[in-house]
Amino acid sequence: METRENPFEKELTDMTKRDIRQFIINLDEEDPDEYKAQAEDLYEAGVTGAALLVGMEKGDDAFVEELMKDFGFKKYFVRTMLQRLKEKLRREQPAKRRKLP
Repeated sequence: METRENPFEKELTDMTKRDIRQFIINLDEEDPDEYKAQAEDLYEAGVTGAALLVGMEKGDDAFVEELMKDFGFKKYFVRTMLQRLKEKLRREQPAKRRKLP
């Protein structure tokens, strides 16, 4: 029996286009079909976690505008996805501990 990894447990840079598709579908837990079309569009385009990370490095507004222009996504969806990606990155990065004297 095949075991599938939860895409939320993988680091963003290691996420394949299949992981990204599942990540997008999982954005709305109450209605997984809500973002299915957007997830398929990103999957068909071959978008990986590393590609999204590169886009995010351009800045929030540039990232949002690029996805809206390239894929015709609504701003609400892109902002929601961006927020979840940022939350994921925060969890991945170890907390910086303050050095005590």
